[in-house]
Amino acid sequence: MEATLKGGPWIFGNHLLIIERVQIGVQLENIHMFHVEIWVQVHNLSTSQMLEKLSKTIANFIGTFVEYDKNNNSSFWRQYMRLRVKVDVRQPLKKNTRVKNKGGEWCTFIFKYENLGLFYFVCGVLGHSEQRCEVRFAVDEDNGSWG
Repeated sequence: MEATLKGGPWIFGNHLLIIERVQIGVQLENIHMFHVEIWVQVHNLSTSQMLEKLSKTIANFIGTFVEYDKNNNSSFWRQYMRLRVKVDVRQPLKKNTRVKNKGGEWCTFIFKYENLGLFYFVCGVLGHSEQRCEVRFAVDEDNGSWG
């Protein structure tokens, strides 16, 4: 069970499966299945920014911090920070964030999500495609940004 809960995200038929631990005595209708833990790659960081301390701040911007992948950051040539984040599947995924570095210059951290399954880039929401996206039909022109 632990391997299943921690080994995800799980995909079936290109759809993301949401798996929750059920506590004894909890009614099934009281279990809210809106969150999933996924791996997120954070690109465009300098080597000095790839710190576990900063990872929690970034992860909590995306969703809720779960884990920092220390194994990914063991190489001097690493290209991105890897984080496990709990996200609400009802909300659009964040694609980036702008922050000021120590020199006062703006830099953009880019988020790349691993193993999402069905996902539509215009709105940034999991679980549907272009044909079923309400946001797509509400915009006049796709400028490549989401949410």
